[in-house]
Amino acid sequence: MGQDLLIGESNRYTGGLQVEGPLTPFWGITMEMEIQTLKRRFSSVETIANQLYALSVTYAPDLAVTFNLERSNDPLEINDGKKEKFWPSLSVGFQPDQNNSLNLFYGKRRGGNACTGGICYRVLPFEGLELQLTTRF
Repeated sequence: MGQDLLIGESNRYTGGLQVEGPLTPFWGITMEMEIQTLKRRFSSVETIANQLYALSVTYAPDLAVTFNLERSNDPLEINDGKKEKFWPSLSVGFQPDQNNSLNLFYGKRRGGNACTGGICYRVLPFEGLELQLTTRF
């Protein structure tokens, strides 16, 4: 159980499950589920719940197609009078060689902090179509 008393959050529980396996010698599939609950002081919702569901199909070694669905009932995320909010997205990643990768994203991306390898950064919310080319040299 986690808590952050400075921002008034307590009883934070987070868990996840990932199942992956081969479909053929080159094709694979991964299913993921992550769930988080917490209580926030002065919130209109007694228990805030966040979920992420993902399904990825890969073709080794250079293609991945992923469908993500995030859901939250956090009042800080919802500004349209509804009780919950969804962020569906589809991404296709292609790596033609070890130095280049191409990623196509379509859908909604939830904003917030993200950390990779000990470095944290702010991800801005996004809705639409995005094409990202990464070149390493």
